[in-house]
Amino acid sequence: RQLDVNLGYRYSSYNTVGSVSTYKADVSWEVFDALRLRGGYSRAIRAPNIGELYGAAGTVGQNLGAVGTIGSGDACDIRGAYRAPGYADAAQVRALCLAQGVPAAIIDSYRNLDTLTTTRFSGNPDLSEETADTYSIGAVLKSPFASPFLSGISLSVDYYNIKLKGAVGQITGQVAMSKCFNADGSNPTYSNTNLYCSLITRLAGPGTIDVIRTPLLNLGGYKTSGVDFQADWTIDWGALGADRLGKLHLGTVVNYLDSFRIQNLPGAPFREYGGTILNTQIDPLSTSLPKWKAVSWAQWTLGDFDLNFRWRHIGAMKNANNVGTTSTTRGVKAVDYFDLIGTLKVADDFDFRLGVSNLTNVAAPQVGVVPGDTDANTYDQLGRRFFVGAKARF
Repeated sequence: RQLDVNLGYRYSSYNTVGSVSTYKADVSWEVFDALRLRGGYSRAIRAPNIGELYGAAGTVGQNLGAVGTIGSGDACDIRGAYRAPGYADAAQVRALCLAQGVPAAIIDSYRNLDTLTTTRFSGNPDLSEETADTYSIGAVLKSPFASPFLSGISLSVDYYNIKLKGAVGQITGQVAMSKCFNADGSNPTYSNTNLYCSLITRLAGPGTIDVIRTPLLNLGGYKTSGVDFQADWTIDWGALGADRLGKLHLGTVVNYLDSFRIQNLPGAPFREYGGTILNTQIDPLSTSLPKWKAVSWAQWTLGDFDLNFRWRHIGAMKNANNVGTTSTTRGVKAVDYFDLIGTLKVADDFDFRLGVSNLTNVAAPQVGVVPGDTDANTYDQLGRRFFVGAKARF
């Protein structure tokens, strides 16, 4: 019935990364009243921002994780799995620790008792642009039925596939340590000149870690794909002869993350981080990549009153620090939140609302081995809470 094609091109010139081109092509085809197909491709770039380029240097204390498993803690600590007699490369780990500056006199009794390790961050004026190619294809289906009970149904499903090269990201202290000591094959010769080892500096006397540099770099890239699904169903009970029941609107928005792979540096292998938590390489404020995430709701409307019951689901996740290692640091189980909100339209220009968030008072889950550690940007920190509010329009 209708075919829409949208083409776009942009030429940009930056005094930092030079000249770049971006473009897109989107297609939307209305096959018939009830079915629309859509898809597209786009090339996008992101030039590094001022903070990424020229951010002032600073330091912060970072927890490298508990000693005892591969991928966590100071690898030179004799209590750790790297130094365990049964570890195949224990001798090479010992030699690398000596090369880094752990004194020979204490190499076989060395313990790092620091709870936090100093990490140094700063901008990087040599960063180049990120480049992403995005593919998507999907469909929108609207109910073909005339019945008041079924006419309000609509469904949409979209598959996306995104490949990003030169991604600006951070090599964290824990990542630098685990890769320097070959937890995932990043330093098979256990050379102290390895990139990740060069980020670690030890104090000459005690051999403890002085600082780990955590620079911003153009990482190898990200590859992610998944499916977005949305369903809505509105039932007008009045059209069915039951005016006193008002209207009922049911809906859900679901994301399934099929894959989220990260390549730390060009030429390095891609590691799967889909379904993990605590990976700060992408964004320190967004470390959670659950396989399933959804928001569902049931809204009942009767005249000027709305009652909305909402369900928020965050799927279970493994600890990202286990990726590529034999570490088994705890992750998190699935979490479900329920909210209840009532709204009353007092007048055309005045609404009154009250409700409760986190109805069942679910606590934020612990991530890793440190009590209280969680992802404050993903999970509710406050527990059950009540609110009341009003909106006036003038």
